[in-house]
Amino acid sequence: MKIVHAKEEATGAAIENAFVAMEGYNTVLGECRVMEHSCPALLPERPHIVDIVASGTPEALDALYGAGTALAQLLARRSGKNSEIRIECEGEQRERLHFLGYRECDALVRMRRNHQHSPVIARLPAHCTIVFDQLADAYEARYFIERYDALFARGDGAAQLKAMQAKEGFSRTVMVAPSGLAGEILVWAEDGEGVIGHLYTAPPFRRQGVARYLLDLARRYFLDAGLQTSRMDVWQRLLPACRAASAAGFRPVQNLKEYAAIDIDWEE
Repeated sequence: MKIVHAKEEATGAAIENAFVAMEGYNTVLGECRVMEHSCPALLPERPHIVDIVASGTPEALDALYGAGTALAQLLARRSGKNSEIRIECEGEQRERLHFLGYRECDALVRMRRNHQHSPVIARLPAHCTIVFDQLADAYEARYFIERYDALFARGDGAAQLKAMQAKEGFSRTVMVAPSGLAGEILVWAEDGEGVIGHLYTAPPFRRQGVARYLLDLARRYFLDAGLQTSRMDVWQRLLPACRAASAAGFRPVQNLKEYAAIDIDWEE
């Protein structure tokens, strides 16, 4: 078995971030792709992410993950930023990655809470007001899309917003301060429970109770709609989001995605 770069079909040129495990001249045992992206707004302490995706026989996977990890480490060093190299996998496969240096765990966690009938107990931050809308105004929608794309470092904010607006019971709640947007939350109903689809606190207003107040308003909104539970999906490494969800009564119920990871800290 040998590991070679995949090639462009049209030109035959090697694809730097793709590998193929070959047996002989024409038997493919597996494939691997290495993809990097940066999320400085969402992950300021470790903004550079390198994902490795591979498929194939167990023997091919071991070799492909080795090649992919070597390239990922090179890309991490080239970025000049603190990086996370990650491979989506489950427990047994994670153990097999230990020999390549994968130790850290990352996960997309589904959190759920039961709603209690009570007044809004969180305190509205000073000088802030609450506005409810559906993001139907083109001007407001444009600025939401710009924030969304900047936060997640992606360009599909318009499509994501359209998909959210199509959900049953879609609602947006905005907290506004004299200086501008303090925070916002987008919610809807799905499978008989409430869904927190997007929760954002503007940087100058973090650690001032914005998220907690918005989540409490969402609880009341869901109760008024007859929904007794709600859920939100949070990346384990987004500690502020995890803390806000826990403080609002959300508890982990399921890992939707699990990763083995290597953290690389930049040293000049």
